[in-house]
Amino acid sequence: MSVDEQGFDRDLDYTAVDNPFWDCTDAAHPAWWRGHEYTHNVLVTLIDRWLDCPLEEFEYGLNQPKLQALKMKIRDLRAKHGF
Repeated sequence: MSVDEQGFDRDLDYTAVDNPFWDCTDAAHPAWWRGHEYTHNVLVTLIDRWLDCPLEEFEYGLNQPKLQALKMKIRDLRAKHGF
């Protein structure tokens, strides 16, 4: 048995076991990484939609004044830097 500095036995296939202790490590279950990637993609899509839509038309309660001010700052940065 070869145990590394984090206490993982490198001879075992930890990806075959779903243990929350291993989330966000090399030993995490593949489903954890898929969920992480999916959440990232959803958030990027929502933020992109929020930035590109007219100020008054976005749902999910993101029309609050502080968020709209942030949206305008981000839009200005995007325009300034060409993306």
